[in-house]
Amino acid sequence: MSRHFFLAGTRFGETEAQAEVWSKHQASKEAADKLRDSVDGYQAAVVQGDRAGIGKTFNAVGEACKGCHKHFREKHKH
Repeated sequence: MSRHFFLAGTRFGETEAQAEVWSKHQASKEAADKLRDSVDGYQAAVVQGDRAGIGKTFNAVGEACKGCHKHFREKHKH
């Protein structure tokens, strides 16, 4: 089952999300699914005590986070 939290009409208040997270629903859903899948893989590696798998899947979680933030999060203005 896929969960998606950026459905049309749910934008309210201040957010760091770009408008595209709502208007490009399929792309943002795919990014969320990739994150979910990578977290599931990480959890499985931890439960199995697979040290090599933990490192590999941990990195996959980080890449999934960066992938979504790169495309759908406002850039910080410093």
